[in-house]
Amino acid sequence: MNFKEDSHRASAWQANLPSMISVLADKWQEAANISINQSQQVPKKLTTEALCVLCGILLFVIPSVIGSAINAFESFCGASPKKKSSTNGKDQRNDANGETNSTTEKEEDESSTISVWSGSSRKFFDCFCVQTNARKILSTSSNHGYLDCIDGIRAIIFLWIFIAHFFFFYVRSIKNLNKHIKVILEMPITIVGANAVFGIDTFIILSGFLTGYLFFDYYEKHNGKIPWILFYAIRFLRVTPLYLVVLGFYSTLFTYISSSPVWPTYNTNPVCRESWIWNVFYINNFLTHYKQCLNMTWFLACVMQLYVISPLFMIPLKRWPRFGHVLSVVTICISCYATFIITKKHNIFATFPKITNETNAIEEINKRMWQFGDELYMKPYIKLTPYLVGMLLGYNLHNRNLSKKDSWLTLSFGWIMFAFLLWICFFAFDGRDESLWETAVYNGVKTLLFSLAFSWLIFVFTTQQGGSFGKFFSRPIFKPISRLSFSAYLTQIIVFEWNFLSYEVFVSESLFYESIFSDLSWALLLGRMFLWTLVTAFAVSLLFEYPVIRLLHTYLAGKEKTS
Repeated sequence: MNFKEDSHRASAWQANLPSMISVLADKWQEAANISINQSQQVPKKLTTEALCVLCGILLFVIPSVIGSAINAFESFCGASPKKKSSTNGKDQRNDANGETNSTTEKEEDESSTISVWSGSSRKFFDCFCVQTNARKILSTSSNHGYLDCIDGIRAIIFLWIFIAHFFFFYVRSIKNLNKHIKVILEMPITIVGANAVFGIDTFIILSGFLTGYLFFDYYEKHNGKIPWILFYAIRFLRVTPLYLVVLGFYSTLFTYISSSPVWPTYNTNPVCRESWIWNVFYINNFLTHYKQCLNMTWFLACVMQLYVISPLFMIPLKRWPRFGHVLSVVTICISCYATFIITKKHNIFATFPKITNETNAIEEINKRMWQFGDELYMKPYIKLTPYLVGMLLGYNLHNRNLSKKDSWLTLSFGWIMFAFLLWICFFAFDGRDESLWETAVYNGVKTLLFSLAFSWLIFVFTTQQGGSFGKFFSRPIFKPISRLSFSAYLTQIIVFEWNFLSYEVFVSESLFYESIFSDLSWALLLGRMFLWTLVTAFAVSLLFEYPVIRLLHTYLAGKEKTS
């Protein structure tokens, strides 16, 4: 077999996540007998698309260098430049020479213009200062008060999702997977990974909760005067720059950073070339996984769509509370019913299907898993349930005195229901075969049940009734990880693909294990990849995310307050 010809013929299998995952182990096994010289790829020239992305990156890097240099210079000098009072000197000069002050006034006008420009530009470049942004990211201080627990929740949930995604890649890199699949599916970590679909729902609940809580607070403080253009513009500008930088890098520059016998040979990702515009308009979650660029970004599209329609529920809740609650509950019921109908129509599983000794078990799981994602997992009308539950929680907590304590009986009942609902969500079908009708009912209500359980957790934490459990989630150590969670979520797939496709890993890690988790190698690999993800997220957030956050705060926050 000519490896180069084969690679060229199948060069696009790495372009989308489902294709790559399904053949990863097979491709590595095909490459096992390829010599190092045969596996070397010819250096590629940067394409026009790659150069455009590099120019976009430089638009952030250059101001960062300037802002950091200014900050370093001022720190070196010991203090920021002080205003010099030269009025007395000019008066003395005028008195001594007996000249008119027209020249002095002209100089003052020029000096004033320069001072205004200098102050404005200094403020702009300071937003890109690496030193300042690093301190803000790594700071453990917070002004959130009762909402400090949100940082801990976000950090823990991201770790849960990261472990699930890692396990997903790791398992598909095991050779002879069919021989081990039944053992793998019975492992506790598999149950944790399979239930990570709820992890994404927690982020959506948090998004609905924070959107609602902050909206109702702003609405009340400003007598219902909402600057709607800024309401949408700030959200779009907050997310989009970082999103486009990561998307552009993955689409055009990722293939240049490493090499291996299975490393992509294309220059620009062909899937991204065809579908990138869907990402820009935040509608890529309506594409199948096979046609999506940077698959995990479907979540951003879904949340953006929910945010766009959120005023349809928040305004009625604030102005006509009874109607707003009825509208929200009816919409949740419709969303649950839609899940029920879609499950029955497409025969979608609730948990991993039971495995038989059939030779095509892996293919069947793979097919049904991506079908679950395409039909249910990514759609906004399905995710309305957790989003609205979070929004209703935000509304009720906004109207509540957060320092008020509930009775012991109320808290006990709440924790019992919390445990019962989680048991239904995680273990309802454990060890038994379910019918299609049972699966449809379960899929229809499980998101609602989990959303109610998780909302109870947010409730007791924000009202400081969670005891030591709540104090744990409010610990300052979680704040940096929470701030990096958005960047880490976007960049984790790049870290995963680099790790499982690169030549260095092929040589040093021997990823194609015959034994399953017989030692700690998988745990060490997980820890190393999590560290690399945090480091990558820190760099990305430092250069692209926090400058935008600070620019919005500097130039738009004031306008929003006066609207």
